[in-house]
Amino acid sequence: MNNSVSLYEAKTQLSTLLREVEGGAVITITRHGKPVAELRGLAAERPRARAGSLKSPGFYMADDFDAPLPEFAEYMSTTEEAALRVAEEPATRQAKPRR
Repeated sequence: MNNSVSLYEAKTQLSTLLREVEGGAVITITRHGKPVAELRGLAAERPRARAGSLKSPGFYMADDFDAPLPEFAEYMSTTEEAALRVAEEPATRQAKPRR
């Protein structure tokens, strides 16, 4: 049920239009025959999670979320050899002098 009303009608019959919207209607408001707005009911309110809470609906965390990524295994190694290899690599970026 999609109704169309002019802006003047919408102003004068707002209470009636709101009752229709509460019943599920969608009303298009027009100005000079061109649609400019839609009047529709609000969606059912969903429960909102509190800020800082992990209890939001749909929250998911994988069991291995903190497992090291294979791409960084070289950097995560604690062996002395890996530490030396990183220390011996030349710096790829040099700091720019300040003016």
